[in-house]
Amino acid sequence: MSRLPTTSIRIVLFALGLIGLLIGPWVLTLIAVVLLSLRFRAWEALLLGLMTDLLWAPSGGFLHSFPFFTIGAIIIVWGLEPLRRQLLSSA
Repeated sequence: MSRLPTTSIRIVLFALGLIGLLIGPWVLTLIAVVLLSLRFRAWEALLLGLMTDLLWAPSGGFLHSFPFFTIGAIIIVWGLEPLRRQLLSSA
């Protein structure tokens, strides 16, 4: 049985985040961001956070809202860096 290439895994997790962003619960986007951050240096996680903020921003404009998902994605990606290094070095 062959293993899935990492590119396929990244695409599937990003698609899961997009589904959570567009039609599913917001928890799917959060799960996708965390899983991407645990396994990869995931710029996709930051993109998902930015897209979530832009889609759900109030109509008052970008300056009137705080980008919670983008800041959260940055914190998750940088915060999980030591754990990712430890998990990948032991594997």
